[in-house]
Parts: sequence; C-alpha cells; structure tokens
Amino acid sequence: MSMKRVANFCIDNTVKDTALIANSSIRGFVMVSNVESEGKISAPMVQVRLQHVTCMEDAALFITLSAAIDLIIDAYLEAVSYNSLQYAKSLEIAAIGKDVWVFDIDETLLSMAPFFAAKGWGSEPYEKATWIEWQEEGPQPALPASLNLYKELQQLGFNLILITGHLNLAPSEVDTPATIYKSQKRKELEDEGYKIWGSSGDQWSDLMGFSQAKRSFKLPNLMYYIA
Repeated sequence: MSMKRVANFCIDNTVKDTALIANSSIRGFVMVSNVESEGKISAPMVQVRLQHVTCMEDAALFITLSAAIDLIIDAYLEAVSYNSLQYAKSLEIAAIGKDVWVFDIDETLLSMAPFFAAKGWGSEPYEKATWIEWQEEGPQPALPASLNLYKELQQLGFNLILITGHLNLAPSEVDTPATIYKSQKRKELEDEGYKIWGSSGDQWSDLMGFSQAKRSFKLPNLMYYIA
C-alpha cells in the first residue's frame, strides 16, 4: 500500500479494557489512516478500534481495503472524465448554443463527503431537513475530475445544463420519481430545440428514461441509490 495515500498511524493506549479486550492479545489498539490523496475531498478518515478487529491482520486488511477503494474511485472518476472528453472532442457542434451537455450536481459535480463524514458515513439515518441545512451552510467541494471535464466542455462550446432533483422543485414535482422528473426536464430542452449530446450522473435515474442523451456517462456512488 502506498504511503503517499496513507498518512497517519497511531496506537492509542487510553482505550479501557472491556470483556472483548480481556480476551484479546492486543491491548488498546487504535489505527487511524488518512487515505485522502492530494487535492481530493471525498476520501474518509478510516478509524479501526480494538472492538472492530480480532487480530492485527484484520486491521491491516481493513485499512488496505479502504485505501484500495479510494484508489479505485479515483481511477473510475478520471476514466469517466477522460472518456467523456474524448467523445465530446469527436463531435462537431454549432456555435449557436443549442448543443447541450447535461450534468447532475450531487456526487457528479459536487461532493457530499463532508455531509456523510459528519453523519458517520451512513451510520446515522438520512434526514432531508438536515441535508438542506448543510447545503445552506456554504458551497460544497467540487469533484476534481468532473470540474476539469466541466471546464473542458465549456472551452469546446457546449451549453452546460444542470438538472438536480434536490433544489427548487415545484410542489407538483416533489413526489415525482427521479427518472421521470429528469426525463421531463430533458424533454423540455429538446422541445426548445436543444440537442443533448452527453449526460453525466452518479445515479442511473440521472441518465435513463426518455429523451436520453446521445451518450450517457455513469459516475460511481457507494453511499446511496435513487430510483
């Protein structure tokens, strides 16, 4: 495992003995691994306490797996961005603003990692009101690969459209399934004469349905699924 990806290890001897500790040869073991790479926002801090492991090998495997997942997600995001850009460069678009690329926002352009970190990475129930409050506190961090793609598409002359199901919904749209809602928004664009060449999203509901883009690009999301 690359030490560039794993920054901090420590042993905490302040953990009080429990029945589990009494049956273990390891005393007061805590490992903290920062698997955040340079410039990356979404990687979690991994913490392993004695209660989570039965031996040192279990802890090492847990840390290694966490770092490996981080590497895989990084590579996946970069690959999606690269393939999207290569496709975009192959197109001939007009200079009248009718050639569109559609983006979702959450976990496509912006990272929700700080919100999930504050909520124990899924260990606490999701509450929409809490989510809205967090959004209103300030801007979310951008996902670097998606931000680079966004800027490149701007340079190529695409009209970039953001479609999200979280903000500014009309009362009649609140209970509409995401696939239907986003399809309807794409249909409105088509009816106005726009051509949707590409679409990027972390959920299949961002991409499927009717009035689909000529090509769709799926980003990974390990935290939640929206039908």
